[in-house]
Amino acid sequence: MTPKRLKESAPRGASLSSPSGAVTPKEFKAQMERLHNQALFPALTYYWAWRNSFPTKGHIDGLNFFKGFFQPARAALNEMLLVHVAKVFDHDSRAISLPKLLNAARSDSKLVPNAERAEVDLTLLKEQLERHRNTVANVIQHRNQFLAHLDLNPLPRVEITQGEIDSLFADVKHVFSKLSVAHDGSSWLWKPVEDEVERYTKHLMESLAAGRRERIRALDRLSGITRGE
Repeated sequence: MTPKRLKESAPRGASLSSPSGAVTPKEFKAQMERLHNQALFPALTYYWAWRNSFPTKGHIDGLNFFKGFFQPARAALNEMLLVHVAKVFDHDSRAISLPKLLNAARSDSKLVPNAERAEVDLTLLKEQLERHRNTVANVIQHRNQFLAHLDLNPLPRVEITQGEIDSLFADVKHVFSKLSVAHDGSSWLWKPVEDEVERYTKHLMESLAAGRRERIRALDRLSGITRGE
């Protein structure tokens, strides 16, 4: 289950650095692929499942019955989406990240030969990511202090709201897709996978809630029989 790409992908196994230190178009493509497959796409799937696992009015009674599963499952989805968001924006010199790829593209037009023809403004894309600087900093701080490590004296936790995450993912998808178009003319179709995750998550929740309601009805019928009603 991966988003459909509208152009053939590059071969796997390309080197991520050239002897000269500059990123070649082949290396850039390989890094885009790795960022998508090992950070961005996992972050999105965890996010879509997490977002659609919130109890609704019709499901809440059934889900409360299964809270021993759903509470840790939702917490795990939330933690994993934050871990992978931190990867997307990793500032470590050894890491691949979306801001680094965008900066490389802005420094070397050979990496984005289609930018002008496709009307992709790399400066605007950078500004789009910069709008989320505080959210990203909070995500990375939370990852470093509570998820990847258990700091002895952590800073106070900062709440990261669903609205902030929704806005962040909307812009990250847009920036990554535009950068891909500028690089080799390819783009990504996120919606089919998003719809599939949403459909299966909601179907699971509805099935569990319906099963719980049927169990209550069966117990009521059994109780009535026992009382001779």
